[in-house]
Amino acid sequence: ILAKAAGPSGMVGGQAQDIESENRKQTVEELKFMDSCKTGCMLTSPVDMASVLADCEKTEYDALHSFSVHLGLLFQITDDLLDATSSLETMGKKAGQDEKLDKSTYVSELGIDGARQMAEEEASAAVEALNIFGEKAWALQGLIPYILNRKK
Repeated sequence: ILAKAAGPSGMVGGQAQDIESENRKQTVEELKFMDSCKTGCMLTSPVDMASVLADCEKTEYDALHSFSVHLGLLFQITDDLLDATSSLETMGKKAGQDEKLDKSTYVSELGIDGARQMAEEEASAAVEALNIFGEKAWALQGLIPYILNRKK
């Protein structure tokens, strides 16, 4: 699971797509695909591995996988928002790098308000994916507002 997530159909492939996308406009669907490889795989693979080790039933595995997919996309949208709206002092890294590299982002394609709305939708979808676990998913549920509201 980890090797596939890190390899050419995962993080490495997503990073190659990211580099190739500089100075080229991408659609939101293309961004989602790239980010599902680049960032998403590195967030879904630990959840998938834990689900396999815990011998989860298919419905539990699917719910956890869905949660991690939405969490990965939420992370990337938030990252794009921070790059567009934050500062070096707040973020701890130079902001505005995506624009400088002429990269398509959720902010460049949807605007700040549209990207925030999409982040909220991904957060809601992540919460919904965990509903089958009830209160037992409290730790995973706590990650969602943390990522949605992060400043770094």
